[in-house]
Amino acid sequence: MAGIGKQINTMLSRVEVNASHCPQLTRDLQITQYAQYLCNGKNPGYIYNEAVPLCYKIDSDPRTVVESVSFCGESGGHLLQIDTDRKQKLVENLRLEGTATHRIDGIKIGGKWKFLDGTPITQVYWYPGEPGRTDLDDLSIGLRVGHHGKWDDIFATASQGKYAQYLCSGKSPGYIYNETVPVCYKIDSDPRTLVEAVSFCGESGGHLLQIDTERKQILVEIFRLEETESILKYRIDGKKIGGKWTFVDGTPITQFYWYPGEPADNFIDSSIGLRVGYHGKWDDVSATYLHGTICEKDIRFN
Repeated sequence: MAGIGKQINTMLSRVEVNASHCPQLTRDLQITQYAQYLCNGKNPGYIYNEAVPLCYKIDSDPRTVVESVSFCGESGGHLLQIDTDRKQKLVENLRLEGTATHRIDGIKIGGKWKFLDGTPITQVYWYPGEPGRTDLDDLSIGLRVGHHGKWDDIFATASQGKYAQYLCSGKSPGYIYNETVPVCYKIDSDPRTLVEAVSFCGESGGHLLQIDTERKQILVEIFRLEETESILKYRIDGKKIGGKWTFVDGTPITQFYWYPGEPADNFIDSSIGLRVGYHGKWDDVSATYLHGTICEKDIRFN
């Protein structure tokens, strides 16, 4: 936050005058505690990192770059400006959650990357393959969940949540974007075999929902799956081959969420489904029986 460095220097002088008889440890502790107070004393949510040093706050609400600048300014701050290796190492250790990408300071103007104050960015920390939109100028910098603090180029005028929703359902009606997981999914109650379900999802650029994270599992546990005259279960990704459960692409399934008593192993062509009334827990179903389908579409920002 602006002004903290100057105030800490003032405090440092005050400590040297009033506590010159104290041990160095006491002096350092006083400075750290005062810096922490300046960081979040009147602005809850800010965290003081002594090693950088840096006062920062993470917020997952979706905003454009203008809205983000205003949001930070309301608490006397500004978008995080990564202008040292220490700041970059800090963000590489942050556990970002929620929205797909978190904004930091940096925009593209006239083909060149600059901080919002106009200072050229001379040291960059792009994720491999980024920046991916070399032909556009309406861009800013963000940290995408899963990129471990490396930079990603994102649109400046659209919140990532809204853009992700567009990518999710803009050309594929019926898909829903859940920002918390995040995941783009669609539930369809028409009866299909496993092969037909895979083909159905593929027609819209998707695939069967692959539950490979606890967040996805928590999401399906709050689904209100509809029972119809012909449908009691909904297919998700997973089948049994040679006694082992794998996703359709052949990746072994290592984490299971079976309903108590499942799998019953009543089929030689077992796949995985969600039964209405099982509250998202898994059930083994025949690959050739007709069930509903839950599709997933991967969101790619490039």
